Amino acid sequence: MNTRIHHRCSRHSLARANRWQWLLVLMLCVVPCRAISGSLVVDMADVKGRLSIEPYTLYLQDAQQNFSAQEILQGELDAAFLGNGGGAFNFGLSEATYWLVFELSDNLASADTSATRLLQVNYPPLDNLKLHYLDDRGAVTTFATGDSLPFAQRPLLHNAYLFPITLSAGETKRFVLEVRSEGSIRIPMVLWESDAFTTHNENSLLLYGIYFGIIGLMLLYNLILYLFIRDTSYLHYLFYISSLTLFQSSFNGFAFQHLWPDHPELNNPALILSLFAMLMSGCLITRTVLDTGTTLPVLHRILTGLVLFFFAMLFFSNTLPYHAALNIGIWVGVVSVILIVVSAATNAWRGIRTARFFLLAWFSALVGGIVLGCVSAGLLPVNSFTANAFILGTAIEVTLLSLSLADRINRIERSKTLAEQQAKQALLEVNRTLMESNRIKDEFLNTISHEMRTPMHGVLSSVQHIRSEDDDNRRQLFIDSAERSAQQMMMLIDSVLNYTELHSSGFRLERDPFRLSRLVESLDQLFRAQAQASGLDFSIDVDSDVPDLVIGDFRRTQQILINLLSNAVKFTQQGFVKLLVKVVTIDNRIYHTRLLFQVSDSGVGIPAGMEEVVFERFRQLQGGFNRGFGGLGIGLATSREICRLMGAELTYTSTPQHGTTFNFITEFPFSPRSSATRKAEPPVYDWKKILHDRLCLIVEDNVVNQMVLKATLNKLGLRTLVASNGRDALELMAMHPVDIVLMDCQMPLMDGFEATRAIRALTTHKAMVPIIAITANAMSKDRERCVSAGMNDYMSKPVDMHELKEKLLKWLPLKPATPLPERSEDNVVPLDSKRDRQN
Repeated sequence: MNTRIHHRCSRHSLARANRWQWLLVLMLCVVPCRAISGSLVVDMADVKGRLSIEPYTLYLQDAQQNFSAQEILQGELDAAFLGNGGGAFNFGLSEATYWLVFELSDNLASADTSATRLLQVNYPPLDNLKLHYLDDRGAVTTFATGDSLPFAQRPLLHNAYLFPITLSAGETKRFVLEVRSEGSIRIPMVLWESDAFTTHNENSLLLYGIYFGIIGLMLLYNLILYLFIRDTSYLHYLFYISSLTLFQSSFNGFAFQHLWPDHPELNNPALILSLFAMLMSGCLITRTVLDTGTTLPVLHRILTGLVLFFFAMLFFSNTLPYHAALNIGIWVGVVSVILIVVSAATNAWRGIRTARFFLLAWFSALVGGIVLGCVSAGLLPVNSFTANAFILGTAIEVTLLSLSLADRINRIERSKTLAEQQAKQALLEVNRTLMESNRIKDEFLNTISHEMRTPMHGVLSSVQHIRSEDDDNRRQLFIDSAERSAQQMMMLIDSVLNYTELHSSGFRLERDPFRLSRLVESLDQLFRAQAQASGLDFSIDVDSDVPDLVIGDFRRTQQILINLLSNAVKFTQQGFVKLLVKVVTIDNRIYHTRLLFQVSDSGVGIPAGMEEVVFERFRQLQGGFNRGFGGLGIGLATSREICRLMGAELTYTSTPQHGTTFNFITEFPFSPRSSATRKAEPPVYDWKKILHDRLCLIVEDNVVNQMVLKATLNKLGLRTLVASNGRDALELMAMHPVDIVLMDCQMPLMDGFEATRAIRALTTHKAMVPIIAITANAMSKDRERCVSAGMNDYMSKPVDMHELKEKLLKWLPLKPATPLPERSEDNVVPLDSKRDRQN
């Protein structure tokens, strides 16, 4: 027997070492024990109202269930019992059986009366309790209760455990309380007078009624709000307070008493499931109310992981031992509560008012749990406030959580209202901008109509005068006028196309070699006569160290300079217009240079403060028909956008009424021989011999374009074949040794792209014939489409004779194909109309 007692005492010390963890579980109100000494006999006459008898009780831990009530009642194991220290007995999660022994006496009762008191053990989660004592005959009498037995078997039907104790006058009796439970073991022992307990029980039931009434009202109120608002945060809140209600009713024994009194097997699963459901819903409501996904993304991911963990535990907790599942719920729950408080405190510190309500809600519940834990440990006196602090704290919690939800919805509504106001203001601003844009576009359409009709009038009027004029000198003047008007119209069209292309997804910069001398020459041809006609001194100066052969986008560089020179000529009434090309930096090791194209004039100038306005689209410093200057108002806007895409710089300096200087700085790779080549004499070769008697196939559906191209090629010494679509072109290719093809893109029956692919698919040497696209489509994407179809080069209409000659010299093979047999003077292959109709 002594060996057994020693073994049990060593197990007791091990269990006491693990009890510190229950300090974290405030909802279970677990506190450690303190050893005291003193008398173990309680005189029932001293019980006035209530008396906690833990200071008068000793306990013994029986880890292997080796002891019996008989031997303890007979005092055989008295030496092994220990004192507790005055507080409630707390043994944490333990599988041992605990024996508690105390003695009661009745020294004041009269001989013919007996004293009756009620022993209350107010911890409903205990599984098995047995109160043993010896009757008058020395036999052991036992009262058995616990939540593992049907509710009806309790000595007194109450949610807590009550044992009636009656002593005769002068009688002293030993009582032994045997306790065993799968979960936490806490044994608060109070001896009551019957009347005092009745009063206490009525007050307690009233308090619980108010508590569950508040919970029910919050549940109903927020359910109605959810049905109207349909916000998920309200659904999470309903889930939380429902779980809290189930947990509280299960923990305090009300669920067992009123819901399943005949099914004690539901008690432990209900407590575990409600605990995990409460923790999961707490994390969910934290995520939604505090919007942690935006405000605290790291904590949001951790809370999401905890939600998934708790959700899994709802299904798998019943497969674990009860004490293991409870232990997991406690520790992970502590982590969850810490994260929730940290999230709320962080957002509250950032000034979010909803988080302040949320933090106060959880803080009130924690304070209630701490107070109740201190009461259980004997650190605070027992009164109506301290005994019910946890209930009060959780009631405040659910109320403040409801307020935080309402504040969140109000904040969302305020944000929506503000967003709507801002959206309305933005919409009004957009409407004003659209109205202004429409006004500017209407003015632009009027301007473009005027600007295009003016050169068109010059072309048509000049053509009429050419027909009726007999004097060759005057006829030449009208021819020059028609040419200048046509060039002006092409500049306008190119400006519109460039602007359109810049604002589409098809804009592409080109990187091809070109000569700056050719660029300068084209600009001189475009503007010298126009400037001289206005009485202006026009000059172009290129420094001697400027490389001539560079790599870049010829067309875009030319367009920028055309826009700048056009404005300079347009806004200068007297004086000069000058283009200067000079080197800013040059690196002869990697053959890279930065060039400055400076356009200066002595015109009207630009007022100060107009730096951004001059680069806006559809804008000039004056608007309407009375502005005094032509143009579309998109030249500088287009130029700046092209510069941005090229990585170039476009700036200006200006003095009103004294002139303006625009500086266009861009970078080019250049050829190491370009400077010498620019200064040297052009190569001597007879281009007429190269082009003479070569056969060119013109594939064009427009009769006028056929005529113009044929005349141009004949002047260059080539012979021609003409086809009106791609299908006829393939037949002519098969019949004749064609040296080069000029291919239109848009034609009936078979377009130029399909025809080119068909030619490239031939299995003879004719598949390698050079094909140059001649098309009215002038966008970058059109050139890419031509190249991807298999064409060698690209030209946009109208075709310039000098450019066409360069393309022909570039792509014609060195040796001509087999000579073409003699044909009619037109060299035009007629189409079989009957065959066309059949096709």
